[in-house]
Amino acid sequence: IYTGQGIADPALDARAERVVRDVTAGLRLNGRISAPRTTLYSKPAMADGEILSYLVIGQPLTRADASDASAMIGAAAALGLRGGNLVTRGLVRSFGLDELQVTGRPADDNVALNIGKYLSPRLYVGYGMGLMDRANTVQLRYLLGERWSLEAETGTRTGADLLYSIER
Repeated sequence: IYTGQGIADPALDARAERVVRDVTAGLRLNGRISAPRTTLYSKPAMADGEILSYLVIGQPLTRADASDASAMIGAAAALGLRGGNLVTRGLVRSFGLDELQVTGRPADDNVALNIGKYLSPRLYVGYGMGLMDRANTVQLRYLLGERWSLEAETGTRTGADLLYSIER
């Protein structure tokens, strides 16, 4: 919508819906193009993670598999959903992960989906997948002692750090 403002910053007013049997899931996009706001809605009412699942894969979150998870998180990141952490918490529970988060800034083209699991109380394994580029990383964290830990990461660069923690 252009109503007197510059051509570079129009107002937005869009809606997308998907109907799956007796569920209608949708999203609304409004605000200015420089600061869009995205909200999810559904009939019947449900959590944002479920709504996103119906929108992206056309079925409830309980039927989603691991490949569906990256599609849904990518969609949440691309849409800049407020409450995206609520969506990821639902996905973490559904897929038995300990960590699932989107990091980075879309403006810098460095958004990544990070998933991880503690294999033991001391050993963490993570995987990061670039959503805007093809950079992938594998990360290991191992707690050596009360204050010492070892972190190693490989991807476009490879490195390891020995960390000493002091808490005040």
